[in-house]
Amino acid sequence: MMPAGPRGADVYTDLNGLAQLKSQARAQSPEALKQTAQQFEALFLQSTLKNMRQAGEPFESKLVDNSGIRAFRDMHDQQMALQLSKNSNFASRHAGETIGPQIPQRRG
Repeated sequence: MMPAGPRGADVYTDLNGLAQLKSQARAQSPEALKQTAQQFEALFLQSTLKNMRQAGEPFESKLVDNSGIRAFRDMHDQQMALQLSKNSNFASRHAGETIGPQIPQRRG
């Protein structure tokens, strides 16, 4: 059974999870704020990994350098960034402390 709250995206290509998160964010859900912060952290980590890979390119062997390997590596890095952001609570905790109090609570 799936939890009732927003789940975000479990895989970086999961557009349905992102659409669900977007609708929850419109309802100003505190859980959606946490999930959005995790998605932002995943984007930041993905950018960091991409820059790290680019910095190491001059040292890579030309024998294994082709577009297929780079595409697979980029997909792996995107998924790894998403998983790292889910295991970290840095962005979600910071968003909860700074942005969370500014969101008016809806009365249902």
